[in-house]
Amino acid sequence: MKSNAAAKRYQTKSIIGIAAIIIVVILGAILVTRNVSQSIINENVDVIQEIANHDRHSVMNSLSLRYDVLEGIADSIMHEKTENIQDMQLILQDRMNSVPGAKELSLVDDEGKVYKNTGVVAYQAEVDELCSAHSGRFAVRYNRPDAMMEMRREMLLFAVPTDFSVGDVHFRNIIATMNIETLGNELKIDSYGGKGYSSIVDEAGNYIVNVSTTHNFLTYDNFFEDMEEAVIKGHDSAASVLAEAKEKGFCSGTYPLDGEEYIAVATNLEDADWVLVSVVPMEVFS
Repeated sequence: MKSNAAAKRYQTKSIIGIAAIIIVVILGAILVTRNVSQSIINENVDVIQEIANHDRHSVMNSLSLRYDVLEGIADSIMHEKTENIQDMQLILQDRMNSVPGAKELSLVDDEGKVYKNTGVVAYQAEVDELCSAHSGRFAVRYNRPDAMMEMRREMLLFAVPTDFSVGDVHFRNIIATMNIETLGNELKIDSYGGKGYSSIVDEAGNYIVNVSTTHNFLTYDNFFEDMEEAVIKGHDSAASVLAEAKEKGFCSGTYPLDGEEYIAVATNLEDADWVLVSVVPMEVFS
């Protein structure tokens, strides 16, 4: 009887020992799989980031070029000691084509009046508010509700600060506007055979450049709305991804959406209040 009991105890211990080994092996396999999967994701993020850097440099170069040209025009007006508003506007008209893609070139005075290259002088509340809200160079999405119907489309507004006077009028900004799609045409916004793409998004989630944007007047395609159903690993929302990118310069995450798994990489654009978002489906790496 004792030998049978001992045998049963031995058998029980053996089963427990084997079960423990199996559990350890399974857990180890899970950990290895997770580590390998995370390693693959990290490698893919690096690849996406390399492509995103191409887009980032393109955007930054486009912004810097326009900022530099605007500063040059302002400097020329200041150094020519122009004393007449009409002469100043003639200089704006003459130099407008030097700003790539510009549709209008204007100076903004301390009261918010806009002096356009066309000779028009008018107060524009939105321009006044934008210039008051920024102390340095800036670029924003801009719509002109006072424009003629055929001109009612999304625009970009570029601005740099100025500090000079013509007669008794002091000017605080020189600005240029251009069609929003002009910037998109300068970028490589799709990759991986058209399955991956990059978008430029402002702090409110509105697309500045997007492969599917409608470009209708006052119609804002919105990144946050597109990502409402997405659960991004390690983040509360798409807004938190953009916030981290703006704080740290870079952010990435994976998420399932409509039956597919995606990798998203967000990169801050320093010269504008924008974030570059690159999205690629995981399947392209399979």
